[in-house]
Amino acid sequence: VEPEALAYDLHPMYLSTQWALKQEGIKKFGIQHHYAHVASVMAEHGLKQRVIGVAFDGTGYGTDGNLWGGEFLIADLHGYKRAGHLKYTPLPGGENAIREPWRIAVSFIRDAAGGGVMPCLESIGFLKRYGAGEIETLLKVIGIRQFSPLSSGTGRLFDGVSAMIGVCDQNTFEGEAAIALEAAAAPGVAQDYPVDIKSGETIEVDFSRAVLGIVDDLSKGENKGVISAKFHNTVVTAIQRVVGQLSSIHQITDVALCGGVFQNMYLLEKTVSGLASADISVFIHDRVPTNDAGISLGQAYIIRERLKS
Repeated sequence: VEPEALAYDLHPMYLSTQWALKQEGIKKFGIQHHYAHVASVMAEHGLKQRVIGVAFDGTGYGTDGNLWGGEFLIADLHGYKRAGHLKYTPLPGGENAIREPWRIAVSFIRDAAGGGVMPCLESIGFLKRYGAGEIETLLKVIGIRQFSPLSSGTGRLFDGVSAMIGVCDQNTFEGEAAIALEAAAAPGVAQDYPVDIKSGETIEVDFSRAVLGIVDDLSKGENKGVISAKFHNTVVTAIQRVVGQLSSIHQITDVALCGGVFQNMYLLEKTVSGLASADISVFIHDRVPTNDAGISLGQAYIIRERLKS
């Protein structure tokens, strides 16, 4: 095989990216992480028209220098526009927050409750569990961008909620807290929490009121399975609302769901059925992994079309 081009992720610390950039005498294309996710679904289904890509994962390198992972893209094979995303939340301690999701829970509650963060944390047992001193230090770290990068990652939101309700506060392997949160979800729950969709040049999805709703349910002794199900339903509702807006604005009825978060079958099934009921054509991965294992297909699909032109 004599390759004509190399595609690589934009994250400068990926070994594959570092290797690609060292190669000489070959065309090289940097492809944004979540765009590659969307293109991977397009490749599997042979799509070339514009789609609304819902790319939900833990972390991907964003073009604004932040960590992306809750993305709504308008995409085709020529490029993409970031049309919406989850509200940025600091990850206190960076990688440490991913390993210890209770830190992420504190960050989400701080963002939602503001000056009332300590009473909220006390009401759900965090002060007793992790220590007031430790949490006060963490709250200071959250405000220092050098130590607390901003993330729009949906996976991080799932991590935070998992820790919040006491299902899993340590990730000993990738996605552990989110997997535990899905497993905890009770069947037959129809309710959800409020979520704010803030329209603008780029739509912002703010789960602050959902977080406060979770804290309130916890303080009332609500069943964890019910809270988990209500949270999952909230994410589904947010996806439906944003996709509905983007579909109306851009006159697009094809949606690609992708990223590691959609390995969650509760989320996937409810999202697919909800969008389909609104006459949206939904495309998902059937033969290719929806997590990062499927990204190379999307990269190849994009650069193949670019080489043609």
